[in-house]
Amino acid sequence: MSWRVIEPRNGTLADADFYPGSHLLVTCNACGHRKSYSPGRVVMRLRELRLGGTLATFGDVAGRIDKTCKCGVRDWRAELAWRPGMRDSDIKRLAARARN
Repeated sequence: MSWRVIEPRNGTLADADFYPGSHLLVTCNACGHRKSYSPGRVVMRLRELRLGGTLATFGDVAGRIDKTCKCGVRDWRAELAWRPGMRDSDIKRLAARARN
């Protein structure tokens, strides 16, 4: 199973509110290594550092990552995605819960 990308790379962290249960997926452009983060926690961390908040774009988040990948390259991209195994019924259930 693989991650299903929701938002293209030009979205903002505020877009995560429209997709309950989504994760911020950070991927190495060189080798494809992936790591997921909770969008809410990323927003809180950016606010702690006074580097932005919900209006930060995925490109801004990827550019702030100082960690070097396992392959030795520091070239990241970030996008909003559903985790592997997330069914359409789960997505609809979470959306209904957030709406009501």
